[in-house]
Amino acid sequence: MLNSIGGLSGLDIIQAVNENFHNLSHLEKDIVNYVLNNPKKVSTMRIQDLSKETFSSISTISRLVRKLGYANFAELKYAIKVEMRASSDYASDTLDANMVDKIEQTIQSFYKNDLNRLYSILNNGGKIYCYGTGWGQSVAISDFSRNMVSIGKPIIQIHSEKELEILINNHIQRDDVLIIVSLSGEVSDLAKKLKILKARKISLVSITQFSNNLLSRYADINLYFETEEFKIGNKNVTSFTPLLFLFDLIVRNLIIKE
Repeated sequence: MLNSIGGLSGLDIIQAVNENFHNLSHLEKDIVNYVLNNPKKVSTMRIQDLSKETFSSISTISRLVRKLGYANFAELKYAIKVEMRASSDYASDTLDANMVDKIEQTIQSFYKNDLNRLYSILNNGGKIYCYGTGWGQSVAISDFSRNMVSIGKPIIQIHSEKELEILINNHIQRDDVLIIVSLSGEVSDLAKKLKILKARKISLVSITQFSNNLLSRYADINLYFETEEFKIGNKNVTSFTPLLFLFDLIVRNLIIKE
């Protein structure tokens, strides 16, 4: 599913990222994150400029471009320009009204939770791990992580399902907490891992769309966010902006609770 995290609303580029997400290295994900957040700047760059900005080699960028389905860097830049033009042509008034409604629903749902229990879990002295099942969720977690560091609550972001498996099998402790962010919450591939967490009484916080889903049934605390879905041309686009607001609420209330 596409998303609109960052400066690019998203068409073929974000679709290509989503389809290849689990095949990208950490460095490649960092480069993609830079491109998605700086599309206007990247669209006028030389490949050498992007190499310097992302502290990566030209060959690494060239391999990444091919992984995403583009013949070369020039073709990627052309795709960025096309997508920026398509995004600017979208009828923003309706989009803004719908987005405000989704954000308000997310905020209302948040304050219906037992926040004392949530912050008791987050303040229990253990490590806080966070895993997102897709690209949009992972980008939102990166922003959440930066904000948590600023208030003295560092988060350890898990970047792949393999890392999650290693964490659960070898590292996570009883006083730690794991936050899993999933759009649908129907994470059947994680079912065995969730059972292990439950059996070991590890605190689990789920963050999903509004639904009764597999992930929420295993979690100690369930937080929900609405998503804004719309079309640009014939492409389906999902905005994770309400998720960013939800993470912001968690940080702001952590400060208050302390």
